[in-house]
Amino acid sequence: MDTGWHSKVHYFLRLFSKVVGDTDLLMAYFSGEMRGIYFIMGVAGSGKTTIGAALAQQLGLSFIDADDEHPAENIEKMKAGIPLTDEDRVPWLQKVRSRAISASSQNGVVIACSALKQVYRNLLEENLINVHWIFLDGDWSVLHERLNSRKNHYMPASLLHSQLATLERPEKAIRINAKHSVAETVEMIIRSLQLKKERIGIVGLGVMGKALARNLGNKGWQLSLYNREVKGIEELVAQQSVNDYPELSTALPFNDIHAFVKSLGSSPYIFMMLPAGEATDHFLNLLIPLLSPGAIIIDGANAFYADTEKHQQQILGHHIHLLGCGVSGGEQGALEGPALMVSGDKKAYDKVAPLLLSMAAVNGSGNSCCAYIGKGGSGHYVKMVHNAIEYGEMQLLAEVYGIMRNGLQMEEEAIAAIFDEWQQTELHSYLLGITQQIVNTKYNHKPILSLINDKASYKGTGAWAAQEAAFLGEPAGMFATALNARYISANTRLRNWVQQYLNSHDQVVTQKNATIDIEQIKLVYTLVRIWNHHQGFALITKAAEQYGWDISLVAIADVWRAGCIIRSSLMDKLAEGFAHTNMVSAMPYCKEILASNYADLVQLVASATLSEIPIPIISEAYQSILQYKQKKLSTTLIQAQRDFFGAHGFQWEDDIEGAIQHIDWV
Repeated sequence: MDTGWHSKVHYFLRLFSKVVGDTDLLMAYFSGEMRGIYFIMGVAGSGKTTIGAALAQQLGLSFIDADDEHPAENIEKMKAGIPLTDEDRVPWLQKVRSRAISASSQNGVVIACSALKQVYRNLLEENLINVHWIFLDGDWSVLHERLNSRKNHYMPASLLHSQLATLERPEKAIRINAKHSVAETVEMIIRSLQLKKERIGIVGLGVMGKALARNLGNKGWQLSLYNREVKGIEELVAQQSVNDYPELSTALPFNDIHAFVKSLGSSPYIFMMLPAGEATDHFLNLLIPLLSPGAIIIDGANAFYADTEKHQQQILGHHIHLLGCGVSGGEQGALEGPALMVSGDKKAYDKVAPLLLSMAAVNGSGNSCCAYIGKGGSGHYVKMVHNAIEYGEMQLLAEVYGIMRNGLQMEEEAIAAIFDEWQQTELHSYLLGITQQIVNTKYNHKPILSLINDKASYKGTGAWAAQEAAFLGEPAGMFATALNARYISANTRLRNWVQQYLNSHDQVVTQKNATIDIEQIKLVYTLVRIWNHHQGFALITKAAEQYGWDISLVAIADVWRAGCIIRSSLMDKLAEGFAHTNMVSAMPYCKEILASNYADLVQLVASATLSEIPIPIISEAYQSILQYKQKKLSTTLIQAQRDFFGAHGFQWEDDIEGAIQHIDWV
C-alpha cells in the first residue's frame, strides 16, 4: 500500500514536470528540503563572488561561482577583451541552472552570476521555486578601480563598459551598493531577506500613496493597503486599487483599520501617506492603541518638522517609532523611484532601510536616492528646503519665459527651442525639461500658456522655509520672493485696482524693445540658480547647528541627484563640491559663475526694469549679491536708529569686538 502511494506521487511529479519543469526540483519542493536559491548578480568588479561566498557561509548553504562554469572558448574571448554574445552565454546559463537545480534539491544554494539581462535571469530561474535575486550595483569608478587591482583574472577592466551597456537593472532584486564592505553587505542582504517575509502596510491611497504602493508591488513586496471609507466619496478605494493594477494583485485591501493592523503581524511596518496636519493627527490617534511595541510608522507626508518631532514624542511611551520621511518626485517619481529623506531613530531606520532603499531612485553613481538625514524631524526639514529651492527654480524659469515672451516678443516655439538647447548643456534639469514641454504644448491649436489663468497656487512648505529662515536669521530672500510672487498672482482684487489706477496715471517712459539677448539670459539664469541653491543649503547648515543635527550635505545632494523635482546637472556638481566645502558659493565652479556672470545680471536687471518686465527673483538675487559686495552697508543707520529709540546699543567701526556702546541722542 505504502509502495503504491509513493509510486502515485512519483507518477504525479513526473507528469507535472512535463508542464512545469524538473522532477528533482519538484521533489525537493514537496519534501520541504529546499531552503532557497540566492543569485548574487552584478557586473565585473561588483564583488559578487566574494559576497556570494560570505553569504553562503552565513546561511549554511553551498556556493557556486558561475564564472567557473564558462566553457574554455568563452574564457579565451574574455581574456582577449572580446565581449561575449548571447549565443556564447546561453549554454553557460543552462549549465549554471542545472547546477542550481541539483544544489537546491539537496539544501539550497548561493550562486554568483553576472546575469546582466532580464532574459538571462528568466532562463536561470525558469521553473525554479523560492528564488531570490541580489543585485550589487556600483559606480563605474569604484568598479574600474577594483578590476585594475585584480591579479591574474581573465576579465580585463576594458570589458567593464560593455558589461554596463548590457546591464538591465532588475526590478524585483534586493539592491545593494557595491561600495560597502563584505560584512556590511552580507548584513544588509540578510536584513532585506528577513524584511521581504513581512507584510508592509500602506495607509492613504491618494495619488502619491497609490503610486508608492505600485512601486513596492513592482519590487515584489507583500502589501496590505488601507484607505478610509467615506460613503459617496471614498468607497472601497483599496479594493479598487488591487483590481486596477496587476502589480497590486497580491496585496490585501482593507477599509477596516483593525483588520488592516491584524494582517501585518506582531511588529508591523506602516508607510503613511496622509495629508499633513489634522488628518495625520487623527489617524495616529486611531492607530497607536492598536499597535504593539516594536512597530514602525513611516510618515511620508509633507509634514512640518516640528509636527514630526511632536508625533515622535507622542508615541515614545508606547515603544513605537515614527520616522519622518520626505518624499520628492511627484506621482511619476513615487511610482518609478522617488528621493527619500528619512529621520528619527537610527535603529528603526536600519530595520526598514531595505524597504526604503528598494523603492528609491538610483542616481548616476549607482547610489540609492534614500538617506538617513539625522535625528528628530530633520528629514522633513530637508524636504521643506528642497521644496523652497523648487519654488525658486520654478519662479526663475517663469521669469526667463516672461523676458523672452514679453520682452523679446518671442513665440512659444522659439522659446521651447531655446530651452531644449539649454537642456543639452550643463543647465540640464528636470524642471527645465518639463518647462520646455509645457511651453511647446498647444491646446485647441493655441499655446496652452495663453489659456491658463496666472493665479499660482501654493502649499505650506514654501511658507515654512521662509519662516524658518527668518527665525534662524539666515538670509533666504529667494524663497520669500518666490512665495510672494505666488501671493501677488493670487491677489486679483489689488492687481485689478493697480492696473486700472496706475495705467491711467502712468508717466513712466519704457523701452519699447528690451536690450537683452538670449546669451545674457542664459548667463543670468545660470548665476541665479546657483544663488538659489546657495541659500537652500545655507539654511540647512544653519538649522543643523541650531538643532544639533549631524547632517551631511554630501548625502543630501546625492539624494537630490535623481528622483526628485530639483534633480539637475548642477546638483551633480554640488554633490562633488560638498566633499570640500559646505558653502555652495565657495565651490570653484560656482565662484567662477558668480564672478563671470555678475555684470550680465546687473545689465539684465537694468534693462528689464526700464522695460517694465517683472523679474522679482532675479532682482532679489542681484540685490542680495550687491549687498554682500559692499564694503560698508547703510545698515549703520539702522543700528543708530535702534539705539536712539530703544537704547539697543551699537559697536564702533574700529572696535567691532569691543563693548556695546550707547549715547544720549537727545
